[in-house]
Amino acid sequence: MCCVVGRFNEGSVRPLIAGNWKMNGLSSQLGEIEAIAASVAATRPIAEILICTPATLIARAVQSAAGRIGIGGQDCHAAVCGPFTGDFSAQMLKDAGACSVIVGHSERRQHHGETDAMVAAKASAAWRAGLHVILCIGETQAQRADGKALSVCGDQIAGSLPEGATSSATALAYEPLWAIGTGQTPTAEQIVEMHAHIRQCLELRLGEEGRSVRILYGGSVKPSNAREILALPEVGGALIGGASLKADDFEGILRTVSLGIDALRVEQRTDGNCMTRVGIASDHGGFALKVTITRSLRSLGYEVVDYGAYQLNPADDYPEFIIPLAKAVATGQVERGVALCGSGVGASIAANKVPNVRAGLIHDDFSARQGVEDDDMNVICLGGKLVEAARAVELIETFLSARFSGAARHQRRLSEVQALEHEDT
Repeated sequence: MCCVVGRFNEGSVRPLIAGNWKMNGLSSQLGEIEAIAASVAATRPIAEILICTPATLIARAVQSAAGRIGIGGQDCHAAVCGPFTGDFSAQMLKDAGACSVIVGHSERRQHHGETDAMVAAKASAAWRAGLHVILCIGETQAQRADGKALSVCGDQIAGSLPEGATSSATALAYEPLWAIGTGQTPTAEQIVEMHAHIRQCLELRLGEEGRSVRILYGGSVKPSNAREILALPEVGGALIGGASLKADDFEGILRTVSLGIDALRVEQRTDGNCMTRVGIASDHGGFALKVTITRSLRSLGYEVVDYGAYQLNPADDYPEFIIPLAKAVATGQVERGVALCGSGVGASIAANKVPNVRAGLIHDDFSARQGVEDDDMNVICLGGKLVEAARAVELIETFLSARFSGAARHQRRLSEVQALEHEDT
């Protein structure tokens, strides 16, 4: 294993910034590795740094890196040894000093005919050799145009990720083929949607472990756009191609990381008076959505207090979780609440039974914002079976960033509602 910031440490949630030199690199370029390693040692970015070189450079790159960053391979064979002229086994990469390897890169799939099954076999071989795996998935332009991007990537995860994957030994890299080396980059909304979908696939496949696997974005990442990309929900790092070949370009990306990813995300949403302590609760109907939302909100810098359920139980029901959340909002233990159930209706009914709680069932951005501005809504209710994770995060962000207007007519409304709460019946 490599050391300092380049080490893959168990249970780490730090972002991973990996450079892929592809079929580039001669001994004369080892100075770039030395420069990157020196920069990392000086700035100590809050990330794990890895450069994946051609196999011919691994041993010398390890020497140039001097333990300050990780050095990885770009591919491996599934077999330990045998009549496979020109191939390198995972054990060979490990013996040369590599701590990681990329498998399933789109260029291998496209130009070498690698199938999902072949990629899965390589990943398993890499794990057996003690290497960390970066497993690549991604759709073509035609597949995206046909509306198949999510299903294609989901199928690749199902076919390429072997059983037994762990977050300490595995990262997934989403690389839309149409963005690799083209200068094109998906919109922020497209990246958020895809990474949320990948997270759901990982959680369904791996359970609790799937919540911690880092999801990297790759595809024309460069200093000018790294800041925005790395701040997006569920983006756990980047797989960088051309911009990793030159120390100056790669350091430009690392300077973004040196700011601290959490601080960067907070900066993007801060308006000087934002909510920081959010409560969340759900029964079985919204449990999966709660898990994803909680992770996303924390990655955006919010402090999230979970009021349950803490595990999936098909026999539970919303009042036992939503009412404690609503009471926490009413007493100021949290500033605002997120309540989930299958449709969101039951959660809204239960929350509104607690005095001083104003909960709304929300489906659109206007209501998420206007409900706060005009009615001082303090609990947003969503349907776990109706709202996609990426969309749910958008609605919650709108809700959390909105402020009560304090206008006279709005104050009058609240006074009338509060009077009803204390009226004898």
